[in-house]
Amino acid sequence: MKIKSLPGVKVSLMAITVILLYIFTNIRAGQAGDWRNTIHNDAKGYYAYLPGVFIYQQLNFNFFVYADSALQLNKSICDYRFTVAPGERVNKYYAGTAVAQIPFFIVAHLYALADPETRSDGYSYPYMYGIGLAAIFYCILGLFYLDKILLHYNITTANRIITLWATAFGTNVFAYTIAEPGMSHIYSFAFVAIFAYHLLQWFNNYGTRNLLYAAAALGLILLIRPVNIMVIFFIPFLAGSANNLTTAAKQWAANPRAIGITLLVPLAIISIQLVLYGISTNHFFIYSYGNEGFNFLHPKVFAILFSYKKGLFIYTPVVLVALFGTLVFAKQSSYKALTFFMAFFSITYVLSSWWCWWYGGSFSGRAFIEYYPLLMIGMATLLNTLKTKVATTAVIIVLITFVAQNQIQTWQYRHSILHWDNMTKEQYWRTFLKLK
Repeated sequence: MKIKSLPGVKVSLMAITVILLYIFTNIRAGQAGDWRNTIHNDAKGYYAYLPGVFIYQQLNFNFFVYADSALQLNKSICDYRFTVAPGERVNKYYAGTAVAQIPFFIVAHLYALADPETRSDGYSYPYMYGIGLAAIFYCILGLFYLDKILLHYNITTANRIITLWATAFGTNVFAYTIAEPGMSHIYSFAFVAIFAYHLLQWFNNYGTRNLLYAAAALGLILLIRPVNIMVIFFIPFLAGSANNLTTAAKQWAANPRAIGITLLVPLAIISIQLVLYGISTNHFFIYSYGNEGFNFLHPKVFAILFSYKKGLFIYTPVVLVALFGTLVFAKQSSYKALTFFMAFFSITYVLSSWWCWWYGGSFSGRAFIEYYPLLMIGMATLLNTLKTKVATTAVIIVLITFVAQNQIQTWQYRHSILHWDNMTKEQYWRTFLKLK
């Protein structure tokens, strides 16, 4: 069945787009040279593939020092180059974010070439604005597919609109679209939404096209951040029931074409990274994070969810409302509730086992952003089951409060009132909702 969004949702998406564009352009134009802060820290590495391939033809990234000079950044903050062997260096970060940014980079590069007063070096203002526009595009794309997912679950138009606005402005999706547009999370957010929607459609009709789109989205998810392969933990939930999951598995196993698509399409996309490694070194398989890794024996599950340092539920309580939707799943189907909880717990366990469980300089639990298209199904379902105006009004008031909190705390994060790496309980309450 072909699904179309209703006009009210389309108008909402257009309004969200306009608001994000207005805020982004005002932030970047508000202070002289503020556009230079569009990429910093990890984002420098994600983006570096584009000037490296299209401008400098250097995949050992010898232009690193020049780039920092052009942006007036301190190179000691983040050197994204990883030395494999003497004379062989690669980018520590993966190429998927840069691949997603290619159309915007090309437009920015053409603009820079056409303007004799603008440097066409990959680091002048058109390129930085291009990154910002790319983040807004993928934010809206992710919200568009989130709406299609919610429509699959028969969520009403009003509740879909509430969920979209709460996701865009009440979570750290906003911060990583506006303040940190060069980071990978908003791009993963979009492709996880695409993956989930087309997989839902495939479970309905086993159509090859939907499987192809889901496989391509999964390949891009892996190329952006390989750890996000954990999105497959939600496959049992998306199947809807144990019977559907079993039937789908049999359908897939009996169809060689489906098997080929599932395996070869993601592999072809992932091979982009292997080719980039091979061009710059004598190796195709490289673990570029060196001594960084997971400690699965000592996960920080409570800390990643509830700590004042970076706790997801402390800084993004809208997600906690979404998780209450699992109670609704439990009434509808114990299978849905169980598979949803198992997927969320498994992802949380793995993310909290990373050596730097707070993920460095960041706002809230940034590593969870990619999974919001799935988590927000819970919030929309909760809204859909409210029976009285009193209950609906109460939940909406809570959501509005959390959206306001998120907006204030995003402001605090941007202006260093919330420390980017070292928040404590005392500091959190001392600066709570303060704008100066």
